Amino acid sequence: MQQLSTTVVAVVGSQAQPAVQDVAGANLRVIAATDDPVTTWAEVRRSRSPFTVITDDPLSEVAQAWSELFASQRSTGRLEVAVREARQRIRAGVLDLPDYYLTAGEAPFHLTVLAPQSAVRVVPLDADVARTVSGLSSGRWWPPPGELLADLDRRLPDRFAAANARDEPSLVALGAATHQT
Repeated sequence: MQQLSTTVVAVVGSQAQPAVQDVAGANLRVIAATDDPVTTWAEVRRSRSPFTVITDDPLSEVAQAWSELFASQRSTGRLEVAVREARQRIRAGVLDLPDYYLTAGEAPFHLTVLAPQSAVRVVPLDADVARTVSGLSSGRWWPPPGELLADLDRRLPDRFAAANARDEPSLVALGAATHQT
């Protein structure tokens, strides 16, 4: 994990773009989505604002491959490649995990794996990004990427999708409900 001059907050989920559209604050910098986490992360490394808000998820390829695995019963090959590439990019310093994930709307499946690893780092978004950021708690950092992303092919995202349809329970509870096959 890199030492940066900013706290990186990734706003993810079905309402991520609208949530960051009008974010303003002296302590916040929003980096526009590029759909390329490596490009976004290069911009993050240059940020000197206390908080940098992004909507490009550094684990988007892993999340997509994981969802596809269970949606279409594909082989684990694409997921294994996505995990390997994410780990290599993190080791090379061209990508890293954000300090926090804020979930806006329906959250991506992969947060069911991340939330239990460091519960204070995956937070449902309050109505306002700036207010949510100001209330973030410090806590344990993410485990190493190899440990964090291990055995994704054995974790079932359908539990998260089904639970999320009912009153949006906390991600920590959902992560605890995720089981291995």
